Amino acid sequence: MQHTKIISASTVQNSTFFYFVLSVLCCLPFKSNGQDIKKIKESDTLYVYFKYDNMNQMKESNNIVNRDNYNYSFVFDADNTKIRQDLTLVNHYTITPEVKFVKHSFLRKRKDITVNYNFLKTLGFRESEKLLLEKKKIYLIDYEYLSHHKVRVAEVKMVDRSSLISIE
Repeated sequence: MQHTKIISASTVQNSTFFYFVLSVLCCLPFKSNGQDIKKIKESDTLYVYFKYDNMNQMKESNNIVNRDNYNYSFVFDADNTKIRQDLTLVNHYTITPEVKFVKHSFLRKRKDITVNYNFLKTLGFRESEKLLLEKKKIYLIDYEYLSHHKVRVAEVKMVDRSSLISIE
C-alpha cells in the first residue's frame, strides 16, 4: 500500500510539472508569434485582436440603425501621470463596410501581422498611433464574435487626431 502512495505522489508531481511546462510553452509562442515589428511595419494590412475589459479596451455602439457598428478604444496611461490617452478604431458601415467571416486558419496564416493590446501597450501610445495611422487596411477581431468554426473580421479606421487643434 505504501508503495502505491509513493507512485501516486510522484504522478501528481509529474503531472504538476507537466502542466507547468505546458503553460510556459503555450505562453512563449504567443509573445513572439507575430510580434516582429519590422514585418508589422512593412505590411499595408494589420489585424488587431480586441477583448473588452472595461478598463483598457472598451467599445461603444456608434449607430442606432446598425447595432453591429462600434467604436473600439484602446486606453493607455501616460507615463508618470494620471492622464489616460486612447486610440479609437471605428467600424461603421458607411466608412468601413467590409465585414467577413473567415476560418481560423485564415488568421493563423496572418499571425505575423496580428497584434493585441499588450503589443500596442509595449509600443506605447505615440508609436501605436503612428503604426495604426500608416496602415491602408486595419481589421479588428472582436473576441465577443469568436466561434468554433468562423471568426468575424471587421474593417476599421483609425481616428486621426493629428489635424485637431490643441487648446494648450
